[in-house]
Amino acid sequence: MPNELGVVTCLLPTAIETPMLTSATACRRCNSKKARKIKKKDQLLINQSSQRNSLEKKGEAAEDEVYEMSSGDEDSSKGMKKWIMEYHQSRPGLRVLQERIDDFIAAHEAQEEQVVLLLL
Repeated sequence: MPNELGVVTCLLPTAIETPMLTSATACRRCNSKKARKIKKKDQLLINQSSQRNSLEKKGEAAEDEVYEMSSGDEDSSKGMKKWIMEYHQSRPGLRVLQERIDDFIAAHEAQEEQVVLLLL
């Protein structure tokens, strides 16, 4: 980081401020593996704290929201559930089915009797 005189100093916490000639040249300690690790850790900590802050803000926003739930009387089914429900409701009961079968059989037997009488 350059000071008033334009001299760049090393900003490592373990290093003593060492004046460098220009901003293009860098201190060997600043370019070391250890220095890169320290910078990486600092960035990681900054990112984690910003993520925590954003999560806290989201949590506050979620507490302010009001969710409405249906009482169960309303039909809010969608897709396949809705189709299955409508299908089961449209199906006739057992008594109705038995009546229809009996009517069909009676009509069929009557038709067969008429055919037999015509042939005789």
